[in-house]
Amino acid sequence: MGVGLQYGTVRQSDHPDQFHWPYLGSPAANLRCAEVSADLFGVDFAANPGGYVPATLPRHPFPDQRFHLALSGYLLFTYADRPGMVGTVGRILGDSSVNIAGMQVSRDSLGGHALVALSVDSAIPAEALAEIEQAIDATTLRAVDLA
Repeated sequence: MGVGLQYGTVRQSDHPDQFHWPYLGSPAANLRCAEVSADLFGVDFAANPGGYVPATLPRHPFPDQRFHLALSGYLLFTYADRPGMVGTVGRILGDSSVNIAGMQVSRDSLGGHALVALSVDSAIPAEALAEIEQAIDATTLRAVDLA
């Protein structure tokens, strides 16, 4: 099984006033951290392929129902919070036959900036990523495919 990492467009640097960087310092440092993490994962995956077990949550092949880390496809994005954005993302993914396995939405304040961590069952086509980014006016959009 190969591992592929796919990054969508990152536009944090286009909106630096909308982010607070006390830990990483800048959008460029944030992107570099993600790239280094992806590289380290790729090296470990290549060196230890037996250490990774493909599964679909909430069911998995571990009899004691415990595991260290579940890897799947993820989409992380930020946008200015407003009604209808979650539905818009769901519609675009559904139209692309991509099933949402889990979704967590958080925001800094009512009508403020929202952060979404979304796990999916299959890779998200580039066209769908571009459509999501445009439809919700994402300030950050990053897709990772670990399948």
